[in-house]
Amino acid sequence: MVVITPSTDHVTISPNATMTGLAALSRGSTRLSTRTVRMDAGATGPEHSISREQVWTVTEGTRELPWAR
Repeated sequence: MVVITPSTDHVTISPNATMTGLAALSRGSTRLSTRTVRMDAGATGPEHSISREQVWTVTEGTRELPWAR
């Protein structure tokens, strides 16, 4: 098992969020992508498409899924 430790090399900061990559193609994952994301209440991310499986774990607050309305 490979243990991935968060690294400042894999942090992306945008006007609405700070994202720290954990599992990704660039870090050795072949199918899965996951990251920690910090967003203020009411902030939104850009519209985008997803090309592989992602794991989302909400540790605080809530997440509104646009396709689940």
